[in-house]
Amino acid sequence: RDALRSAIVTALARALPRYMQPASVMLMDAFPLSAAGKIERDTLLALATAPDTAFVAPVTAEERVLAQIWSRVLGAERVGCDDDFFALGGDSIKALEVLSGLRAAGFTAELKDFFVLPGLREMAGSLSPWQDSGLFSEPLAGPVALLPVQNWFLRSRGLELARHFHIVTELAVNAAVSHAVLTDAMAALIRHHDSLRARFYVQDGEWQQEIQNTLDVADVVSCYRLAAATGSQADQAVIEARACQPFELETGPLFRVILVQTPDGDSQSLVLAMHHLVADWVSLRILIADLNALARVLLAGNSVPSRLSPPHLLREVADARCAETSSIKRCAPYNLGTGAVLRRSP
Repeated sequence: RDALRSAIVTALARALPRYMQPASVMLMDAFPLSAAGKIERDTLLALATAPDTAFVAPVTAEERVLAQIWSRVLGAERVGCDDDFFALGGDSIKALEVLSGLRAAGFTAELKDFFVLPGLREMAGSLSPWQDSGLFSEPLAGPVALLPVQNWFLRSRGLELARHFHIVTELAVNAAVSHAVLTDAMAALIRHHDSLRARFYVQDGEWQQEIQNTLDVADVVSCYRLAAATGSQADQAVIEARACQPFELETGPLFRVILVQTPDGDSQSLVLAMHHLVADWVSLRILIADLNALARVLLAGNSVPSRLSPPHLLREVADARCAETSSIKRCAPYNLGTGAVLRRSP
């Protein structure tokens, strides 16, 4: 049985990219059945999730930091040295979140490391101290190739339909976050995240993407004062209508922020609306985390840095997709907080 299991693993390793290979193979004489002759799915799940080897706890500082980040990003209760990033549910976008967490903890890695060294022990051994090389000190500007999903979306819809593809979320906000604080924080966020300055237009019959040098933050941030402290259905309707207005793809901006205030002028919540061309629900979490950090810096009376780390989200998403695509092509034919001033509203 061990020889058969080894042969299966070897064959899969030759046919599939590393992140698609199973972490283990279990051979069974028969499926567990209930008295009614049906497969006992709970029993199968318990067998599949039972550890094949004893848990090996992280030992070094790098292993402990990486294990904590994997646990948070992947939703794993316990992460050990023998665990595999992709076996725990990782993918290229979650790898971006791990990179962001590593840099916040003072370490750095490359996206290719997730494909070459998906094991925690091996990846932890490749970590190096985070140093801002200055490579991304200047904002990205100019033409940028469309990501595959952007290209598909724009080609599959006419211009009018393409203007409507919103992500809308509401954040509870500290009353101290004034319009001025929010404006300064958003200006810094726009400088750092190049995708927020994107515009899309048709040239010679083909969709193009361009990252603009600047955006007028006044076109992004607006205020809405409630008629009553608790708000009303009429207030909600106005806020929703404003948030869900169609975006102008050719000129931008492709996101908007509405600061909702009480009748007395205190900040109550923040409605963030974005076009799906420039963000998804994963990257939105990164944007909210950065906005939260910037607001805390400003509320403490400090000036915001000219650039944040980690660098350009857009560059890293493109790198992730290239790394993932390259890995798949090599294997054809298988194309198979605490202290937060912003938080998600219930």
